[in-house]
Amino acid sequence: MKPKVLLLLLFLLFRLSSSGVAIPLILLNENTLGKSICNQSVFLEDANKEYSIERILTDSSLQFNTAKNGTENLNFTKSGFWFRFKVRNELPKDISFLIETARPVTNKVLLYQVYGTNVIRKWESGDNIPYERRAINHRKILFPIQLNDNNEREYVIYIESDGEVVTMPLIFWKPQQFMEYDYKFQLLNGIFYGVLLFVAIIYFFFYIALKESSFLYYVIYVLFMASLQFSLDGMSYQFLFPNSPYWADHFVLFSAGGGVLFVLLFGNSFLKLWDTAPRIFKIYKVIIPIIAAIIAFSIFPGPLYHLAYPLVNAGTLISLLLTLYTIFYLKLSGQKVDWFFMTAFTFLIVSVFFFIMGQFNFIENREFTEGILKAGSGMEVIFLSLSLAGKYRELQESKEQAQKELLVQLEEKNQFAAEINIRLEKQVKERTHEIEMQKETLEEKNKEILDSINYAKRIQYAILPPDDLVKETLPDSFILYRPKDIVSGDFYFVYPVTTSENPPRKLSLFAAVDCTGHGVPGAFMSILGNNILKATLTEKEVNSPADALNYLNRNIISSLSQSKQDVAIRDGMDIALCALESSSGTLHYAGANNPVWVVSKRSGAVECIELNPDKQPIGNYGNNSPFTNHSMKVEKGDMIYVFTDGYADQFGGPKGKKFKYSQLKELLLSIYSLPCPKQREILEQTFTSWKGNLEQLDDVCLIGVRV
Repeated sequence: MKPKVLLLLLFLLFRLSSSGVAIPLILLNENTLGKSICNQSVFLEDANKEYSIERILTDSSLQFNTAKNGTENLNFTKSGFWFRFKVRNELPKDISFLIETARPVTNKVLLYQVYGTNVIRKWESGDNIPYERRAINHRKILFPIQLNDNNEREYVIYIESDGEVVTMPLIFWKPQQFMEYDYKFQLLNGIFYGVLLFVAIIYFFFYIALKESSFLYYVIYVLFMASLQFSLDGMSYQFLFPNSPYWADHFVLFSAGGGVLFVLLFGNSFLKLWDTAPRIFKIYKVIIPIIAAIIAFSIFPGPLYHLAYPLVNAGTLISLLLTLYTIFYLKLSGQKVDWFFMTAFTFLIVSVFFFIMGQFNFIENREFTEGILKAGSGMEVIFLSLSLAGKYRELQESKEQAQKELLVQLEEKNQFAAEINIRLEKQVKERTHEIEMQKETLEEKNKEILDSINYAKRIQYAILPPDDLVKETLPDSFILYRPKDIVSGDFYFVYPVTTSENPPRKLSLFAAVDCTGHGVPGAFMSILGNNILKATLTEKEVNSPADALNYLNRNIISSLSQSKQDVAIRDGMDIALCALESSSGTLHYAGANNPVWVVSKRSGAVECIELNPDKQPIGNYGNNSPFTNHSMKVEKGDMIYVFTDGYADQFGGPKGKKFKYSQLKELLLSIYSLPCPKQREILEQTFTSWKGNLEQLDDVCLIGVRV
């Protein structure tokens, strides 16, 4: 054996022996989807939050531990945690997945796709960043990944918080599977929050009518409890504070403390402890200011804020036990205590007890502890509402007695009118019932369709190159992207690539792609085209735009073929694909029906140089000749434009005619020297002005790149 080979084997053996726990491989199949499998990963605690992803990938002295539970509970902590795992897709054709991880209230969550010691891609989420910067705009922490059949990839997840309980679920979903699960969850949430809001509104009006303080305390308590659950579900961050990470982070603790404070005030007022139990009332007078101080800790940053997490949980448990003791004390002393009131606090105390046991990691089943809190809170609200309803009834009895005689006199007069009204109402209900049912059915179906399409929009936007990748690949550029419908048949493709030639060349790829149709059919084609274009980045035989288009053409035809009937689907796409080689000042281009325009001022006058495409689309249209590669020298300051036909084909203007390519070329010649952001602004304003009140006819995609 050669010495160099022996040294390499020894080095690899040392790396394997010194890396601690091996990185597990997760097999994605029907048995692993939709359930938390964090115990198939390894993790490392970063107590001082000082490690970088580079060190995680290269430092073999770091000792990772195997996660023990499906959802790993890391307790109250300010540490950061690194999780590593590999994934292999065993499902045929399923290449798009969602990873659900961490609680919605976690401060920072980063997902890295790695290869060896290199970071291939990075996503970020958590409630310490603005909502729109999430990898997927959803109340949960979700990341999109793509895996071909038997494709194996490695990922690293970093999570950190600022003192609250950190848990680590790791759930892989098919997008449709997650959408169905989330729809059911949101339906139950809608019922839960609807009940709480209804109760708060009803009893607020009771307070207005009776001026009884216990009703007001109860209303505020219900609102705080609803806001706590709203925050734990990740919806406060999504709907209330999408651009305020500070309040999204602190609102959970603030809501929990507020709920404890007002449930004590409510119990004190409802039971009238200053009369019924003066000694216990003195304890309440001590605990209530302490809870108020903890709430203040939750608002301001610093050490007291970190301490407030365990204090709120402990204060909640102590306060509820005190309330339970008060109830039994009054009962044993012979005083009347409403049965509904007792039952409500029994439900609440049991559910909060299990929830806090989960917070302190005495119970590891997170779904159980968080679910029982919501169920117990809901039951508590129902029984407290019944209790307050009883109190309201008692207050009203005296008034009802005074009105009873008047009602008897009016009853005879109203009886005849009531009978007529009942008959008329029955007839109206019978005639309108069928119409109302049809209306409800149509509204429900329409909402389901729109929800599905809007979700598809989020998925489609997730496959587009992120803004930071576009900025890195094309530092001086702009992209004008205006879908006709919610989802688009146009898409843009921007990636840096290094060819497999010897010597290799570094190229900046960019393309404007127009798929057959628009809306949902076009969106499906755009996802298929985007995935195949991404595959060309790793194909060794693809070293030019023409090679990439030939590869794209073959795979589109193969993907859309109907093998049983041997009938091809005539769908495809037009594309202008460019590869800018900055080191040599060379532009390489290949096109399917779509040209590239280079605007330059080389000879003293501004001119537009057009590189013509092959007059054939991508797809099985009967003419599958190889695509032609074009190359030309470009100079610093030149502008390169690629586009789809949506801009030029738009009807509008004074006479309602097409904008046309000739007018688009004149516009680009007049603005090419302006900064790229200004060019985009002018192009968008011109398009909007030209379209006027007419409908947008097609998707629009136009890319400008400054050399």
